Amino acid sequence: MLDLAARAPSGHNAQPWLVRLDEPGRLIIVGAKERRLPAVDPANRELLLSIGAFLENLIVAARHYGHSLEYRVIAGDATDTDLIELRDTSVDAEPFPLDRIRMRRVVRGPHSTRELSAGDVAALSRAARDNVVFISPTSVAGRYLRDGTVDAMHVQTYRDAAQEELSRWMRLSDRGERVLHDGLTPKALGITGVAGWYAERFMRRGSVMTKAFRHATVEMARKQVRNHGGWLVVISADSRPATLLETGRRFERMLLGVRDRMIAVHPMSQMLEETPFSDEVPRALGLPGTVQFILRAGYLNRYPDPVSPRRPAGSFIVATPG
Repeated sequence: MLDLAARAPSGHNAQPWLVRLDEPGRLIIVGAKERRLPAVDPANRELLLSIGAFLENLIVAARHYGHSLEYRVIAGDATDTDLIELRDTSVDAEPFPLDRIRMRRVVRGPHSTRELSAGDVAALSRAARDNVVFISPTSVAGRYLRDGTVDAMHVQTYRDAAQEELSRWMRLSDRGERVLHDGLTPKALGITGVAGWYAERFMRRGSVMTKAFRHATVEMARKQVRNHGGWLVVISADSRPATLLETGRRFERMLLGVRDRMIAVHPMSQMLEETPFSDEVPRALGLPGTVQFILRAGYLNRYPDPVSPRRPAGSFIVATPG
């Protein structure tokens, strides 16, 4: 169940969760301090959203195997490490197609430019409990997100603190991937073919800080925002810890249904991570609540298999102190 939970998405694939076994039938989900991203996520907003997605996978997998996980949020602040308490009871199994969890992935490559259908948008919105707003790529708001995403990516890529943080999570060799089971590999970033071969053999962490790498990153983003079928914007009522965790659950619930519809979803939330864009987005889009994700989405002719490394459950289970 924990291996399935760990298929959840997270910024830089940092996988910022730990699970503490306090007593039989009682678990604590902990936000790992060493896996936080202070340069791009100083308030731990994205960390809580990711752990909400982890929680959703865990609850779904538990039901499949005949367990009911009752939980309560114990974090009073986004900086707390102990986040969620879970208690386990046995119930009748509720079968779930677990390959929806195993096969979920981000597709950063080109998407079809055919706009998402109203039926598909409605289904994704229902899965996320109506926390999702669709924005057409050809609308004024869609063009605003297209241009703003590239501008925010440029700001972030040329901000040394953010780029140094990214470099710590780059896994440019097969050995790094095998040993650490986390971070961003060339394949996960959509760098394939000759470019992927070159990256795996000749690039090093320091390469991320070069002008050439930064320029290539921005140019890739420029191509990505011109090849998709619309934007999905995930909103919430506020940014309290409990709300972010629930929004992360709803986000993951939506993601578990996209592959069956041949829809790729690619988080591009740089506008929420960089000023002045983060202050402008809610007003510019005219949406109620707080924007938590900006997602590029589009249809695929073929859905690739997952490529991001994952930590096995044994590596993130910790014992009770003392």
